[in-house]
Amino acid sequence: MSVTNIGMCQYCGQTVMIETSTELTDKQSNEAAIQRCECDGAQKHRAMERFGEAAEAVLGAGAVEAGFYEPVPERVVDLAKVAAQAVYDGVIEGVGIAVSSADKIKVVRDKSGIIRPIRREVRER
Repeated sequence: MSVTNIGMCQYCGQTVMIETSTELTDKQSNEAAIQRCECDGAQKHRAMERFGEAAEAVLGAGAVEAGFYEPVPERVVDLAKVAAQAVYDGVIEGVGIAVSSADKIKVVRDKSGIIRPIRREVRER
């Protein structure tokens, strides 16, 4: 049986009907509406979500699994997220963050338009 949920984009107010197998909470319905909406606010929301996931993978909890010595401090991750917003808004082209002399991060928009964190760690031989 299919359930019709109605969600609202928090950025533009557009309502969206969402068909699911179970009833969603208002919060879940609204998040689903943001994922489907094409307004500028919803697009930025999704871009910042993607950046946050990528940042966690190379800067945060996933850093060691990705081949780095250790995660960077949470404040550095937060700084990278603020930089990503500025890149998205066109305020800056990109930013470099020197965590240490051997650990550097860039926040840039790639050729496909996706904003990414790029981490370079120099290991001593």
